[in-house]
Amino acid sequence: MSNELFQAIAVVIVLAHVGALVACFALRRGARPVVMFNALASAGVLVFVVPYLLDEISYGDLLTPGFCAFELLVLTAAVLSLRSIPVPAVLNWIGFAINLLISICVLAFAFLFQMKCCGYL
Repeated sequence: MSNELFQAIAVVIVLAHVGALVACFALRRGARPVVMFNALASAGVLVFVVPYLLDEISYGDLLTPGFCAFELLVLTAAVLSLRSIPVPAVLNWIGFAINLLISICVLAFAFLFQMKCCGYL
């Protein structure tokens, strides 16, 4: 993946967060857009990261399994909410907020640093 593609993906992800917030507040659609975004984003992260999980653990990296556990919790809360099973709304909002902060950090990383080697990119 080129740096330009990485930057474009980071911009799209942050804009998708903003779009979910606009749908919630400006369009008055309740929290459903955020919950749906949480489900899609968490599932996407898990599909991308889980294949590398055993390698990361074997290298002694504990951040990746922790991140996967967090995304699994966000996905579980979102799916339960979408199925009308009572979940405290604050859990979905906290998951959304943390994912938004992570996405903003990734966006900053994408524009401040250039990848010159191989790897996930």
